[in-house]
Amino acid sequence: MTLQAMADDSDVGQPRIFLDQLETEFDILSQRIEIAEALSERARKAAGRRSGWANLPSGAIAPIG
Repeated sequence: MTLQAMADDSDVGQPRIFLDQLETEFDILSQRIEIAEALSERARKAAGRRSGWANLPSGAIAPIG
């Protein structure tokens, strides 16, 4: 294998490795976003169950004072 052929292989290989790493990072971030959305939805539902007043129309609660 000549020096030029080795350089050509390296030029092709580096972007492929970078792309593989980038795809892995995207997969990890997608999973974290899905987990965060699921946790957020669970927290929102739990907060709604604990405080029934949160589901009332905005004019139903008169300000104090």
